[in-house]
Amino acid sequence: MSEKSRIEFIDLAKGFCILLVVLTHVHFKDHYPQLMGIHLYLKSFRMPLYFMLSGLFFKEYEGFIGFLKRKTNKLLIPFIFFFYFNAIIFRYIMDFTQNHHISFYGIKFYINFYYESFNDIPGGIWFLLCLFNVNIIFYIIYLVVNRNKLHSSFIFFFALLIGTFGYYIGINQYNLPLFFDSAMTATPFFAVGYILKRDTNFLLKNRMDKYNWIFIIFSFFIVYLFFDFSNYMSNYYKMSLVSTYISGIAGTIGVLLLSKKLVYLPIVSYLGRYSIIVLCTHQIMIIIVNRLLRTVNTAELIVDISTFLIVVLLSLFIIPLLKQYLPYVTAQKDLLPID
Repeated sequence: MSEKSRIEFIDLAKGFCILLVVLTHVHFKDHYPQLMGIHLYLKSFRMPLYFMLSGLFFKEYEGFIGFLKRKTNKLLIPFIFFFYFNAIIFRYIMDFTQNHHISFYGIKFYINFYYESFNDIPGGIWFLLCLFNVNIIFYIIYLVVNRNKLHSSFIFFFALLIGTFGYYIGINQYNLPLFFDSAMTATPFFAVGYILKRDTNFLLKNRMDKYNWIFIIFSFFIVYLFFDFSNYMSNYYKMSLVSTYISGIAGTIGVLLLSKKLVYLPIVSYLGRYSIIVLCTHQIMIIIVNRLLRTVNTAELIVDISTFLIVVLLSLFIIPLLKQYLPYVTAQKDLLPID
């Protein structure tokens, strides 16, 4: 498989993932409780998919400082910008639609927002900070294993040890700041992605590909056997530790194999390639579009489907605009210079 093809099918996997994120935030399940089972099924591997995909491309780069600069450019700067952008816009939209006027909150609100309403920020922006933390945790594991010349299997062992600790913090409803507890729980998924890329030919064309449909069905069946409630943002799960990791890994492998089989779907792959932009902007679009559609008193199902489709179409226009005019906060260009 050529390098281009490999990138294309991974973009497709990211595209499937970001569409699931948008679909979740349209809140179909809130209006149609009968869809809750499907929602929980997909949610059990939606965020693990992102973490594993990130692990596939882990590199040591120039050392820890170089690594830190790169991840700051790609994750932390977009997080900071869109966190406050969404916070401000979201608060003004809610204020206007509920009170029919816009208030000026003052500098104190913008400073305190971080402390008072961190977990209420709309959309999946939290993921960027969480993934930044996962990268730092994994880099430390990587250095410990390599500098002490330990067997490579210790990478997954230490990642699972940290993930187990994060999981039990979550189910006991303790929360660490900056989504660090969620990052701990997610670290094994990142490690599996790294190991898949390093130690297997999973992502390359190989003789086992002829059985991919069988593996795809089997992977999604495994998810069916183990899935239950999971929330990686709040780091709370109703699945056992084993079920959490089995369903997350199996579902991710299923999506990767499906993407490898299909290789490329125009809109989905494009959204996947620039998924960070969609991740950072979709929730504001959902709020605006949904509220506008509801002014015509349309049925819930029509509003939800229309909201999803309109947001996807708007994303196709917003991506090139933000690439051109805000490249430094959308991970398209580096704000911090890389030596």
